[in-house]
Amino acid sequence: MKANEVFEIIKNLEAEEKWNLLNMLYDEYYTTRPGNKSEIDEDY
Repeated sequence: MKANEVFEIIKNLEAEEKWNLLNMLYDEYYTTRPGNKSEIDEDY
């Protein structure tokens, strides 16, 4: 799947689902809570 296809899907989501997605992306890439990917890749 291409990025522009994903973007079109996101644009069609309800507002609440867009916020859920943003929260999930934030947790995946920026939050340092236990179990987060950033703590697993400590060598980064």
